[in-house]
Amino acid sequence: MVNRDKPLLWTAIFSSMFSAQMILPVIGLYAAVELGADALTVGTIYGTSALTAFVLRIPAAMLSHRIGTRRIMVFGMAASSAGSVLYGFAAEPLQMIVGSLLRGLGSAFFFPAALTSLYEEAGNGEGDPKSLGYMLTGPALGMALGPVFGAASLSLLGYRPTFYTAAAISLVGLATISATKIHMPNERAPSFKSLLEKRFTSLLASRFLVNYVTGTIAAFLPLMAKLLLGYDEPVVLLLFTTAAFTNLFSRVFMGTAAKKLGAQNYVALGSLTVSLSSLMFALGHDFSVWLGALVYGLGMGIFVLGSVYMTGLLVPPAMRTMGFALITLMIDMGNSVGNFVSGVLLSLGGFAEVFAVAAVVGAAGLFVDLISRRWPLPYEKRSQSSAE
Repeated sequence: MVNRDKPLLWTAIFSSMFSAQMILPVIGLYAAVELGADALTVGTIYGTSALTAFVLRIPAAMLSHRIGTRRIMVFGMAASSAGSVLYGFAAEPLQMIVGSLLRGLGSAFFFPAALTSLYEEAGNGEGDPKSLGYMLTGPALGMALGPVFGAASLSLLGYRPTFYTAAAISLVGLATISATKIHMPNERAPSFKSLLEKRFTSLLASRFLVNYVTGTIAAFLPLMAKLLLGYDEPVVLLLFTTAAFTNLFSRVFMGTAAKKLGAQNYVALGSLTVSLSSLMFALGHDFSVWLGALVYGLGMGIFVLGSVYMTGLLVPPAMRTMGFALITLMIDMGNSVGNFVSGVLLSLGGFAEVFAVAAVVGAAGLFVDLISRRWPLPYEKRSQSSAE
């Protein structure tokens, strides 16, 4: 990439996440309050987007190698914008479901290709962790500010203008991506066997296990804060805002640490901190919960940066989009399983048990990170070959 492409790519990733997060809570409210959708229909509207992204992520990654990364990202942003516009025009829940289909399509096409571009930009394809940390502030900032902006827009403008505003923000991302000159390595794609190396499959397994923890925290920390600790809704929001901004700042300041610690240690540190935060939530006290929010935010910043950094090291350049598609697929699966299984556990026990089990599952992910060190990284293999 030329120098100007770095802020353009950051802007595209930020705008995509910002627009998605600003309407995420608004979608269900609009469907239920304005269109009269029941709980099952609201769940279907949300589930359609998630399921579409899940199913199409691998085909989209395969297609990116044929038609180009930039075109894939442009298509993804266009589909997301169209979905938001359709939400605004929707007069019945079925139209909301179609809008979710388009947004799921957009997510599947945009994010794996965007992560590949981001990695290539950071250090001219070497994935410099400090540069990665700065670039990954884009999605973190979008996640932190999107819901706040969405709430303000909803209160000032109403439902439909909020959806149209989200579409316009997505179009800003589309315009910035169109203005870049993203160039991916022009190599013949290697066999899928390159994605079945023990080291990469171990990383996939650990990402799945650790994201069981994040799924549990996202779904049940608000309930615990409300029902067990008696927090009002604004305090619950403040708790998550604390974690979100800690996540953001850790990506800025921990990138340098990633290079000093090394990719293996950094990935393990992310798994450790996320698991430790769940243990703090299991204690169920005010102090431990607020401290857990800080540790969780720190851990998520380390976790995301470590996942991107390690994937770039393990996967050949021509297969990185597919590698990132698989990583994000495992992350989504871990979140979903955490949502479901922890819900079952809560029906059988209490919040302490839910978060304690999540901590154990996260520790299993850390264990996978540690035992995977027996297999050398690709650059270590090359060093060994050169020495011989």
